[in-house]
Amino acid sequence: MNANILKFIGAALLLGAWGTLAYMGKTPVDGFITAIGAALSGLGIYHVSTSANTPAATVAQPAPAAPQEPVTPAQPAAPQ
Repeated sequence: MNANILKFIGAALLLGAWGTLAYMGKTPVDGFITAIGAALSGLGIYHVSTSANTPAATVAQPAPAAPQEPVTPAQPAAPQ
């Protein structure tokens, strides 16, 4: 197994055990909720930093302008 997979499994087991204790009322829930948020943030940062399909710095570029035909001014109406 890959070392990163083992780290993920270990963290999942620890959070699962902590969640069980929080559910049973043996530990405060506030710290558990904060830990879940930190774990999700860490997973997001890991995913973004290791994604092979995403360039390191993505900068939005404007779309090229479509060619336009010259506009001829409208002729004034003939007096009647």
